[in-house]
Amino acid sequence: MNALERVRSDRNNGRKMYWTAERTAHKGASADGWAIIHDPTPGGKRGEDGRTSYSLRFPALLICDIVSDPEDVAKELADYLEVGERISRGEE
Repeated sequence: MNALERVRSDRNNGRKMYWTAERTAHKGASADGWAIIHDPTPGGKRGEDGRTSYSLRFPALLICDIVSDPEDVAKELADYLEVGERISRGEE
């Protein structure tokens, strides 16, 4: 199984991801409202005191209406970005 197949398998199995494709109400996402969302600490980070802290999730890329299938494009881009994130963090 290659890195992209692992990411897709993990996503389908519910693993928290650094990069996701989600619907957004942002007015700049004119193509059916899809965006690539970045979450620097997916699922939060557990502190020594047992509390969980979360980072700011933000739309890193808004999908424009020049693509034929915004949802598929957003999901595919999120998968590739997830692979890159894991490689950069030494997880792949």
